[in-house]
Amino acid sequence: MKKRIILVLAFVLLFSNAATYLTTRNVYLKRVVPPSFSQSTDNGSSKGEEFIPFIEAFNIISQRYLEEVTIEDLLNSAIKGMVDGLGDPQTSFLSPSQWEEMMIKIDGSFSGIGIEITSEDGFITIISPIKNTPGERAGLLAGDRIVAVDGEDIFGISTFDAVKLLRGPVGSEVKLVIDRENAAERLNFDIIRGNIILPSVYPQMLDNKIGYIEITTFDEHTGEDFSIALMELENQGMEGLILDLRDNPGGLLSEAVKVAQELLPAGPITHVVNRHGEILSTYNSYGVKKAYPITILVNGASASASEIIAGAFQDSGAGVIVGTKSYGKATVQHLEGLSNKAGIRYTVAKYQTPSGRDIHEVGLEPDVEVEGYDMQLLKAIEVIMEKL
Repeated sequence: MKKRIILVLAFVLLFSNAATYLTTRNVYLKRVVPPSFSQSTDNGSSKGEEFIPFIEAFNIISQRYLEEVTIEDLLNSAIKGMVDGLGDPQTSFLSPSQWEEMMIKIDGSFSGIGIEITSEDGFITIISPIKNTPGERAGLLAGDRIVAVDGEDIFGISTFDAVKLLRGPVGSEVKLVIDRENAAERLNFDIIRGNIILPSVYPQMLDNKIGYIEITTFDEHTGEDFSIALMELENQGMEGLILDLRDNPGGLLSEAVKVAQELLPAGPITHVVNRHGEILSTYNSYGVKKAYPITILVNGASASASEIIAGAFQDSGAGVIVGTKSYGKATVQHLEGLSNKAGIRYTVAKYQTPSGRDIHEVGLEPDVEVEGYDMQLLKAIEVIMEKL
């Protein structure tokens, strides 16, 4: 039952504490001069004058600095400095490559061959092929070492660089040379890339008709996948449920709400509030309390959307929280794409539990505190068995 600690191909987690997002689509902004540039301050001076030192510094560096530096690099550095100056770890400038990875993370899909990889002794090694992907269908196996990609020797490169080589447009071909243990010679694979859907929901039925669902992140497929998994377990006669949110850094607020609506009785799931604590919106469940007991597993890496669900269960009394104190990330972020294919992730609001608790930088205390990964699961099972 241990969590799979893997590097999913083309699914690089750029941030250890992923944000809860209000929006995730790449909406490019038109290049316009901000209206404030043409406005006047109270003393009659143009606000544009405030930007003169920036322009002066830009011209000095671009024209006189010893080493040649591109305008794009200077502008990106300026934006990054402006964003970093806010002092908010959840607000950041995303370079074009980081923005692309963020969109993969949120979409839960990418174009590639569908393998999980790591680096072992300088070799890019397949942990396992993802089910129902071109990589699996082609016959790639766990433990295979990728020696070359499209004729390029890749020994010693990073997993991130390997991902860039293996990824490509749907329908395009990639040629791999594989070193497989006990094979008489190296193997050649010509694989057509496809659209890879990354799973985030992992269900199974444990002993005593106890269902177990692990959610690793909240992407655009999580809500639907969770609904299907829950229905399948219920159809198998599930008598209790363990929802495992350990090491789940968060993701889409909308998907967390969908999961909560499947399990929670009617009532608020979370409140989104402004800087003054005034409620901007409330997300609700409209269901009925489940007939079976539910436990929720959390730990110090359960953050954001995971805490929204756990907090709603705790406040409603609809489930028992087992594990260790959660991370304590209760802010909501917005994503905006820029015209240079970079982007900005910035904080727009905070969320509170249904009872109005602000857990930001505090975290959720579990109802039953247990250390140790295996011991937490055993305790969650025990709590359910006591209620059956």
